[in-house]
Amino acid sequence: MLNERARQLALTLGDEDGLFKANWGLWINGLQTRRLDRAREQADALISLARTSGNEDYLLEGFHCLWSTAQFRGDVRTSLESGLEGIERYDRERHSWMGPVFGAHDPGVCAFIVCSIAFSLRGEYAEAKRSNERAIALGEALKHPNSHAHALISALIAAQIGGDHQTVDEYAQQLLAIADKYNLPPPRAHALFLSACRRAFTTDLDTGLAAMEAEYPRASAVGPMFRYYAALLAEAREKSGRFQDALALLATTLETVTEAGVGFYISELYRLQGVCLLRADRDANAESALQSLRTAGDVARKQGATALELRAAVSRARAGVAVGRPAEGVTALRELCATLPPEFDATNLREAKELLSSARV
Repeated sequence: MLNERARQLALTLGDEDGLFKANWGLWINGLQTRRLDRAREQADALISLARTSGNEDYLLEGFHCLWSTAQFRGDVRTSLESGLEGIERYDRERHSWMGPVFGAHDPGVCAFIVCSIAFSLRGEYAEAKRSNERAIALGEALKHPNSHAHALISALIAAQIGGDHQTVDEYAQQLLAIADKYNLPPPRAHALFLSACRRAFTTDLDTGLAAMEAEYPRASAVGPMFRYYAALLAEAREKSGRFQDALALLATTLETVTEAGVGFYISELYRLQGVCLLRADRDANAESALQSLRTAGDVARKQGATALELRAAVSRARAGVAVGRPAEGVTALRELCATLPPEFDATNLREAKELLSSARV
């Protein structure tokens, strides 16, 4: 491997710049090949190298690698903490050179946007929206198309998680315009897929689902977000009554999870598996469905994704009622709702409260 050879050569020569860049190459390789365990090791190594050298710019880039890796691993706490650290360290004039050199996008834009996704997963959508707006404004001001596109890609995810359908439409159109102007295929696929997802979930299930199916191979082909796309497509299939097709996609996607509980949006994969199992055959699949829903809640809680934990708790409570075991999920849902912080403003909180008010447990 060229990056490993470069690292060994830099060690031999005592070349701190070369060593940092070689380790960065190993980090991005781990990310691109979806080896998030290796990516995490290299992110930690980059921070250590930067601290040893005293290079503050490299330290910002080390945190950049840390928050990106944490996000893709589903580690909401670390992604938010390191993203906020990046915002504090970032200076537009001083660090404008870093985007073209490391990762093809600006670290300040990325810091704002990783915080936005973390806030959305925590159910703090007002904060997520503010971070989205700051990231997009910075991406525009830098006049760097990849940074602007990067801001919109992640802003779309944060808006979709928050159920802000109007904003999804707006951001998708903006991203599509940039992708077409500068010939950026992955951002284009992302915009088309999430635009189709919005259509499927709000106005036209059949047309939206067909467009999702068409764009899914391109959207999921590159990078570590493929499980996110799979979850959205499985949910659209479930809504259309194609339970077996949804379950097949969920099963093959869950097989890619090599570290238990590690990965962006995997709690949704387990939640949707439980929902589909129950809808496919309530009597035969009751226990396996409930187990999958319990796993979804456990994973979301460990990751710090409170919004997804609430989704799993609501689905589990409904499933318990459907199979004649209301205490199975209603008690857990009530306990979760009692511990939510004041800033929690997830769109399904009202649904959870209505479910609890009608429950007889």
